[in-house]
Amino acid sequence: MLREMEQMGKVGFALAYFLVLLAVSIAISLIVFSWGFGGGELNAFILGIVIWLFWMKPTLPDFLVSVPEYTVLVTVNLLREDQLEDYRTGIHFRYPWEQVKVGNYINTRLEPMDREEDYPARDGPKMRVKWQVHFQIVNAVTFMKVGLETIETFLTGIGSGLLGATIYKKGSKRSKNQQQQIEVALTEKFANLKTIESYGVEVTKVVLVDIDYEDTVQKVLATQFVAKKVKEIGKDFREGQQEINPKDSLNAAMIIHGDYTKHINEVEGEGGNALAALLMGMAQGGGRKQGNEKKEGKK
Repeated sequence: MLREMEQMGKVGFALAYFLVLLAVSIAISLIVFSWGFGGGELNAFILGIVIWLFWMKPTLPDFLVSVPEYTVLVTVNLLREDQLEDYRTGIHFRYPWEQVKVGNYINTRLEPMDREEDYPARDGPKMRVKWQVHFQIVNAVTFMKVGLETIETFLTGIGSGLLGATIYKKGSKRSKNQQQQIEVALTEKFANLKTIESYGVEVTKVVLVDIDYEDTVQKVLATQFVAKKVKEIGKDFREGQQEINPKDSLNAAMIIHGDYTKHINEVEGEGGNALAALLMGMAQGGGRKQGNEKKEGKK
């Protein structure tokens, strides 16, 4: 009710201004015709309307504001800088001293906040976590006063605090295998926050996208996996064909494994040394071209 009364007051102020402007325009036209131009009162009235419309065009935006869909406009009262007012989608009357800026048009659609952070586990490796918080602006005035950066810092701190403590407590392997449970705990944490009154936003959804080892740990695990497979394939060759020595079996194993770009002359040792040489070649990104160059050099 109070809001409707305020809007009626703005409408009344705008109409009063326009009527005064019309009266002044007609008065000016009457004075002009009284100086001997002739034409009668009708022509003076028409001229007054033209003058009024000419004055109306630049002054109308000072009294009317248009707000697009899914948007809220927050105006600043220049007479009282601490007074903010929001205007929802539609056309509204406003006072001329209510300041309108481009940055004060706030999008009320759901805003996803993406985060990607590393958290240490108690058993050593760091875990890379990707998570999201979806929030919607409910109170644009409060949101404008607090600011987006402050809100994102607050939400990030809440999520990071829970994720960091949980991952450290569970350890790397359990954290990776229990992502659904961690997401439930994260959702419950945000559900209990009072964000509307303090920040003007409502958290609608929390998503735990992924928990995995950080890049360096993933590379180590991948290398260990390849080494294990190479050993297994090489062992199968030696058991099936006794005349194949460890070096040749490992070469054959790597070809079956699909690594066609390794250095041709990397494997010079036997057994474990041969395996180490192969893995070094893989880590260094040995290519077919380099292998061919070595062969050409030997020729």
